[in-house]
Amino acid sequence: MLQLLVMIEVPQEWYIVFSSRTRNVRWSWWNIFTRPGFEHAAAFTYSPDKALWLYVDWASNGLHILLLSSQEMSDTVDVFESHGATFVKMTKVDRVSVPWFTSVYCVSAIRHILGIPGWTFMTPYFLYRKIIKLGGEIIHHHPVWGKFDNG
Repeated sequence: MLQLLVMIEVPQEWYIVFSSRTRNVRWSWWNIFTRPGFEHAAAFTYSPDKALWLYVDWASNGLHILLLSSQEMSDTVDVFESHGATFVKMTKVDRVSVPWFTSVYCVSAIRHILGIPGWTFMTPYFLYRKIIKLGGEIIHHHPVWGKFDNG
């Protein structure tokens, strides 16, 4: 049986969402290193040739890669916004992110997607700061923690 793969172009512009845990997600030991509004990170991008959104989320229950319609993506963004999430837009860095001896979790997955080298930003908040330093644009910020001055 012949199987067809849905191929999309390699996206260059990504949206990263930083959020708090939702009530139905269990507390984990690594949350002692995070701050409110920056306990998790996920990424999404738009494929104009397929008119679909690619959503990538490495969560405590595994890797989730979803193709979403614009309405489904809008609903997903609404859920994040209702939890006071911060959204940042960044163009993929033109280099390969070499894996280091670190576990795979939301921050390292996004670091590899964006091509950001290094391993020193182990929390979502430090990834957020690194993205801003690399020229990321704040689209919507968390009311308490989401502002960061580039200067």
